[in-house]
Amino acid sequence: MINNFLFIWSIMWAITWGYAQDTTDNTEQRQEIVALVDAYAQAREQHDTVVLKRILTDDIDQLVSSGEWRTGKKESMEGMQQ
Repeated sequence: MINNFLFIWSIMWAITWGYAQDTTDNTEQRQEIVALVDAYAQAREQHDTVVLKRILTDDIDQLVSSGEWRTGKKESMEGMQQ
């Protein structure tokens, strides 16, 4: 009986302390991500190519709702402007 308890306790301990995800508060990083997404949404709505060029990376891959893949900054920007 005690062996079973120790076995279950050791598994629970390993799961609790072995959790790999960082759970510290990243408020600054979250704010930067939210600001980036907001800038992206506004640039798309206003067809602001200058902001889109600054935000997007050269190796962008974009899967749109129609199932089409857009690869590269040029193709993605053309599709966003339509």
